Amino acid sequence: MDEDLESKLWKPRSLTPEFCQILGFRSSRREYEEILREMGKRFPPEALLISGLWTRGDQPGAEARPNAQYCGWGVVGKTQGQWLWDWSFPILIPYLNRYGDLIDLRPHKRTQRGQSPRPYTPRPLRVYRERFKKDIPVFAVISEGEFKVAALFQALHDCGAFTAIPGITMSKQLYCDIEMWMDESGCRQVVVAFDNEEKGDPNLPGYKAERYRRFDSEIWARYLCQRLVNRGFEGRVGHLPDRWRNEKGKADWDGAMALLTGSARSALASATEIWHGAQAKVRAEFLPVINGALDLKQIGRSSLYAEEDEKIIFREFKRLTFEKKLPPGGDDEANLAKRLDRLCARARNDEERLPAKARSYLRAMACIYREVVGCYYTSRPLIDKEREYWQQLQTKAHGRDDVEVKRACELVLRNGMPEVVSDFVTEPLFALKKFESTVCMSGWCSFTRCMGGCLGRWSCRPTVFARRKNTADGC
Repeated sequence: MDEDLESKLWKPRSLTPEFCQILGFRSSRREYEEILREMGKRFPPEALLISGLWTRGDQPGAEARPNAQYCGWGVVGKTQGQWLWDWSFPILIPYLNRYGDLIDLRPHKRTQRGQSPRPYTPRPLRVYRERFKKDIPVFAVISEGEFKVAALFQALHDCGAFTAIPGITMSKQLYCDIEMWMDESGCRQVVVAFDNEEKGDPNLPGYKAERYRRFDSEIWARYLCQRLVNRGFEGRVGHLPDRWRNEKGKADWDGAMALLTGSARSALASATEIWHGAQAKVRAEFLPVINGALDLKQIGRSSLYAEEDEKIIFREFKRLTFEKKLPPGGDDEANLAKRLDRLCARARNDEERLPAKARSYLRAMACIYREVVGCYYTSRPLIDKEREYWQQLQTKAHGRDDVEVKRACELVLRNGMPEVVSDFVTEPLFALKKFESTVCMSGWCSFTRCMGGCLGRWSCRPTVFARRKNTADGC
């Protein structure tokens, strides 16, 4: 193991050189730039740009060039919402499909420009696949971050399946990928276990002044668990113990493994020897957390959180799981349009990847998604023939692990073609008034046109909002 890998993976995370080699982790190096330039002589620039190995600047007519993230350029921090970059030589993490083929090579901490995020499943390189063949896993664990599930794989690869999303809020965007992974694993029992961090102490870096912002990990874990339960899986939420927290008040799987192997470390012993001495202890700590995970009904009765905190978590959980019957177009729809246009541009000369018929449909969908911004809209469901066509495309994309096409197919199959319902959106505004110990509520509705400009507020009793005729007359 080179010094860079040792300082970033073994010392702080206890990922051994052996398992780093098995999973294919590599350091990015300055000399890789020459290799990337040589690839430009063997492959068309468009293919290198799509893969993320090459990139292009923002200026019009900018030339394609090797992506510096593969040559040592990486994120070193974040300030005021902006990423800070320097020659940090990030670890390169290979994403392998179930057949052992390389489908992505991601620099740690930052996805390559233009690449879609995807779940990471730790899988051994092809030369090690026979060694790690196993029956259907007993359980599956979903966490956040590649190195955390790599730690789980190192400790429990013989009995579990593991995957990670790049951020807890990706639980919504990447849900279909997670469900497909669950189906492929053949496992029905799944535990969602994100980090445990103290956010109520102003002396710690994770401090959040607003109380309602301190429970994001728990809220998103319950959200993802609920969606999996709705699809027939036996979903539970795992909670990492407070005793695993480090000096920054944070507990995660790889940090816990480093903590638990600390007592076994010796200056004279190799990393493999240290791991063999600590493996049983790590498993004895990890397995009770997974086996002791709670289902959604048990969590509310467990007194795991204070009553006030549980109310905050439940309220935000219900907000996340609520689905609007008539959604208003906004930033999400504008971003969908951009993603569809980008996919069509990339696949314009690749009939096998995305036929002209599909590109035409997606371009039309992108145009309508731009039109619905600032409007209420509904969706026209696909007819049987159309659904069959997109299902076939989705199956092919899944076989190639083509994330962009697969998600476009999911969008079409789930929503169909959007249709504008109104040229305005409303914002309900409420006021609570108390008169002689009786609390009553009066309401207003703010109307905003899709082209901008507020039409003012309309006052009415709350019950009127449910009456379509009266609401229409008020407009």
